[in-house]
Amino acid sequence: MSEVQIAVLEQTTEEIRKAKRREYDRQRHNTPEFRAWNRDHMRQYRAKHRETMRIYSREKNREWRAKHRERLRKKRSTQEYRKKQKGWGRDHYLKHRATYIEQSAQWQRANPERKYAIQTRYDHSARGRALRKVSIRRYQSSPKGREAMIRVSAKRRVTLKSTVATLTAAEWTDILAGYNHSCAYCGRNDRPLTRDHVIPLTKGGHHTKENIVPACRSCNSTKYNKLIIPPYWDKPRRTK
Repeated sequence: MSEVQIAVLEQTTEEIRKAKRREYDRQRHNTPEFRAWNRDHMRQYRAKHRETMRIYSREKNREWRAKHRERLRKKRSTQEYRKKQKGWGRDHYLKHRATYIEQSAQWQRANPERKYAIQTRYDHSARGRALRKVSIRRYQSSPKGREAMIRVSAKRRVTLKSTVATLTAAEWTDILAGYNHSCAYCGRNDRPLTRDHVIPLTKGGHHTKENIVPACRSCNSTKYNKLIIPPYWDKPRRTK
């Protein structure tokens, strides 16, 4: 036999051997015993090399995302993908809701300052203010909210009856002019102004011109029933 024929025969023999080996492995891997052994083996391997596998997987994923950045951008911009991703996230959260809540509570207890900063930044954002308005409106329209507003209104009427109330419309106009139609606390003049009692009615204050200053709704709500002296209360800008 020539060298070419010998080479072809050896190649054919090697291919036949590999084919038989693949068939043997396929049959062996399909047995329940091998599947059980492989499952246990992989579990032990992953437990032993968990950190190495995590680093390797992270690096490979980063390389793949960098290589297919444009492809990912197009895929993620489709409405179908966003809807699917949103549904997956909601299902995953509902399935592991208790775990998420516990992790969030632990983080908040360990990072109170960061929690306060994040919450404050969100509350002052456009979305936070809009959601707060919706939440307040929903609460006020509920049976519990309506009863609470009725109680507050009744208490205020009783308080006004027991206090001196001599403020007139002309005096209120005079007070607004004295403050240049600006809030006595923040100094802004681009918001609707309300009557604020420097000494709250619940702390013995009266509804008189000496105890009334203009305040925007935000400052008025923030002050609530605290005793806070406005920065401009004793300044000569107020009309006598």
